[in-house]
Amino acid sequence: MKKVVAGFLSLTLLASLSISATATEVEAKSPEFMNTAGAIYYDYEPNNNRESANPYSIGGQINGNLDDSNFDYYKFVAEKSGTIRVQFAYARGDKNSSKYQDFWLEIVQNTGPGGTRADYSRHSFDKQVVAGETYYLRAARASYDSSMSNAYSIYTYYLN
Repeated sequence: MKKVVAGFLSLTLLASLSISATATEVEAKSPEFMNTAGAIYYDYEPNNNRESANPYSIGGQINGNLDDSNFDYYKFVAEKSGTIRVQFAYARGDKNSSKYQDFWLEIVQNTGPGGTRADYSRHSFDKQVVAGETYYLRAARASYDSSMSNAYSIYTYYLN
């Protein structure tokens, strides 16, 4: 009986470890890229302006790197009207030491300046979007420490 119970527990543990995450990785050039919510998107250069922005869908995660470029742009079309939350993460360091850098992220539309930003002191913000409208996420660095990572992650999701 002990062997049966031990075998059952082992199979249960093995099955729970083999379940994969629901996020999928998607190549930026693939046709299903634009409609893959929950996907992991990577920073493909060049994407330093609106014309060369990488496609993106709300609900996904962006893993990027601000190397020698000033900006990284990601383009999305709102699938529905509502409020989205935008979260931004990067290696900040200590603002009171020499190991410090400040990146920022904002959403801009086809024309006009950006609005609310995520930066060193504010790591997320909410934005009203309208279904069918095109928006751009623009990541940039205000200050930079070459000994620190240039990597960043962006997460978005609908609040309503």
